[in-house]
This record gives sequence, structure tokens and C-alpha cells, in this order.
Amino acid sequence: PRAAVGPHAAVGPGSAVGPRSAVGPRAAVGPHSAVGPGSAVGPRAAVGPGSAVGPRSAVGPRSAVGPHSAVGPCSAVGPRAALGPRAAVGPRAAEGPRAAEGPRAAVGPGSQSVLVLLGPVPSASDWSSEDKSEQ
Repeated sequence: PRAAVGPHAAVGPGSAVGPRSAVGPRAAVGPHSAVGPGSAVGPRAAVGPGSAVGPRSAVGPRSAVGPHSAVGPCSAVGPRAALGPRAAVGPRAAEGPRAAEGPRAAVGPGSQSVLVLLGPVPSASDWSSEDKSEQ
């Protein structure tokens, strides 16, 4: 089984998109990232460099997963939600719509988070400066 990559979507160098996975239109998967088997990255969503989306997980439309972050197996990041750099969600956790988790945040197994995003969802270009400052 193959993965599906939507129109105008970008998958960075060194990244892997697993079988039966989908990357939506205009979505971005950063360099050296992984999208596990049976997972979905929604339209206009962004998965930061060095991040992982676990098997059978979903990143909602217009959501952002920060650099070096992890979405555990069978987890969901809701529409327009944002995970900061080095954050972790799951396994079997749900990050609600418009939720925001800061740098190095952790949402434990089976948890649900519904924090309200107080600012714009970061774009992939916002991460490039953050990523360089952490090196």
C-alpha cells in the first residue's frame, strides 16, 4: 500500500511517509521527519523538522507540530492546534481544536487537552529561526 501526498504538499529531505498514510494539500512535512503507517497530516498542516507522527495518528487541518516533537501512536492533534518545539502527545491522546502546547510540553497517554490558542498557528518558516537558535 502506498502513501498519498496531496497537491502542493511538501515532504522534506530525509523524511518518510508510511504506507496507507496521507499528507493533505499544501501540508508540509519538515526534513528528517516521519509520518507513521495509517496516519494523516491534514490540509495546510505542518510537521516540523525532526518530528514524528506515530502510526494511526492524525494532525488536523492548519495545525502545527513543532520541531523535534512527537505525536504518539493512535493520537490526534485537532484543527488549528499547535505543539511547541520538543513537545510530546500520546499515545492515545487528543489535542483539541485550537489547543496550544509550549516548548517541551507533554500530554500523557490517554489524555485530552483543550487549551485555547492565543496567537496565530506558527508556519514552517517560523521554525527555521527557532531551530537554528537551539543548535
